[in-house]
Amino acid sequence: MDVFLTSDGLLALMTLAALAIVLGVDNLVFIAIVSGLALAFLILIGVVLVADGLGQRVPRGYIYSSMAFSLSVELLNMRYRRRSRRRGRG
Repeated sequence: MDVFLTSDGLLALMTLAALAIVLGVDNLVFIAIVSGLALAFLILIGVVLVADGLGQRVPRGYIYSSMAFSLSVELLNMRYRRRSRRRGRG
């Protein structure tokens, strides 16, 4: 259990979890897009953590801008699905 307390163990666990998510929802297009955005966000967080561990200062604006981008893509996707359901019913 101590292996997950190191940075290498946490990175391996995060990679395995992301792989399980991507392989599990590859059939559904919407969930595949969301999981792709989530995977990209996790990779960004991992890179920032590694850079911080190596003593490099990474501006937090990169993380916040990626969160805003993911939110905007998700809102557009929700809007598109709502409109396509309305057209399908009417």
